[in-house]
Amino acid sequence: MKNGIETGNGRLVGLDLGTSNVSFVVCEEQPERGIELLGIGVRPSQGMQKGMVSNIDTLVDSIVEAKSVAEQMAMCEIDRVFVGITGSHIRGTNSTGVVAIRGAEVTENDIERVSESAQAVPISSNEMLLHTISQQYIIDGQPGIQHPLGMCGVRLEAKVHVVAGSASPIENILKCVRLCDIEVEGVILNHIASGQAVLSDDEKTLGVAMLDIGEGTTDLALYSEGSIVHSATFPFAGIHITQDIAVSLHTPTEEANRVKKHYGSAISRNMGSDETFELIVIGDSQPSRAHRRYLAEVIEARLEEIFLMVREHLQKSGQTELIRAGLVLTGGTSKMVDISRLANRILNVPVRLGTANYSGELSELVKDPGYSTGIGLCEYGHFLRREGTDLINKERQEVSEGMKHRVSGAFRKLFMREHPSVYQSHSQ
Repeated sequence: MKNGIETGNGRLVGLDLGTSNVSFVVCEEQPERGIELLGIGVRPSQGMQKGMVSNIDTLVDSIVEAKSVAEQMAMCEIDRVFVGITGSHIRGTNSTGVVAIRGAEVTENDIERVSESAQAVPISSNEMLLHTISQQYIIDGQPGIQHPLGMCGVRLEAKVHVVAGSASPIENILKCVRLCDIEVEGVILNHIASGQAVLSDDEKTLGVAMLDIGEGTTDLALYSEGSIVHSATFPFAGIHITQDIAVSLHTPTEEANRVKKHYGSAISRNMGSDETFELIVIGDSQPSRAHRRYLAEVIEARLEEIFLMVREHLQKSGQTELIRAGLVLTGGTSKMVDISRLANRILNVPVRLGTANYSGELSELVKDPGYSTGIGLCEYGHFLRREGTDLINKERQEVSEGMKHRVSGAFRKLFMREHPSVYQSHSQ
């Protein structure tokens, strides 16, 4: 107990550093039920732009303010977090490793060697390897194997999805968190955290695309056969809609953000020609009125650009045919009226709005697409704690010794389909 606030190792905290908000989601591990939500803390974000730190001092202030709110609601001290990472510097690639099985049966050593082989992708000296996620094993040409340990064969293959990011932006985020007297327990890609929270196992198996449209970036994750097979980040999102409105309606950015949330729509033809709203116009002493249809036209144009960009990206990657379960939209900007209909029109797949699947205590607090990443960070952190707390600590020690670009053999033991392994790359 510290200053009347409880402490404990059973706490799980997700920290989502967005362009518009800094969000803490505080949970507690439950032996039989997974996690239980204790509270949240949200404050406007200052010092973050498109997944990267733009001002250390103001970001630290935002983190401290949100942390205080979360601690008071959850009645526990926050001293360590799983922090989400995004940004255009993040890149994902698929890779395959092949080794000869040394004995009559696949051993843990064989699995470790093949995962090491699969992870041997070019990583520059200024990059961190964030995640290595299993897709499948293949033994003597037989695909779709989840657990190769003990199986017979002579040739073992492993297919993985590898995610890396530039070291400097990540280190700047970790520095800000540490300046708030918070330990970084794990670094998790926002795409993966959001997918953990909003996607069902059936969707991941059939094939689904998840599009997390935040304020600063739009994150894409594509799942098939239960595993992530493609990921990407686009540098256009909600803040660009706000800027378009500010320019088109000659209004301050803060006012543009307000009218976007209160009067905006993704499809202009649904707006009546006589519907208007009041707003502040730069240079005018009195409020003016604007048409909702014109506002919707501005919003629709930018969202169309984003969805067309996603469609073109999927077509170039050759992954479009895998989206058999459709598209799931999440993130703060996905709350825009009629956005699912617009996405369906452009991408020509079934579209639904994704919120956290969490159904425990206080679930109403996170039934908002803006909290998908935060609750997902806690859920993924729970998996890591349950499957390999010592492995997280081992990664922390190795990275602090300058081994940012390497993947420890210990984490490769988590190389299973239904328990995707995560490489925690950060320094203390």
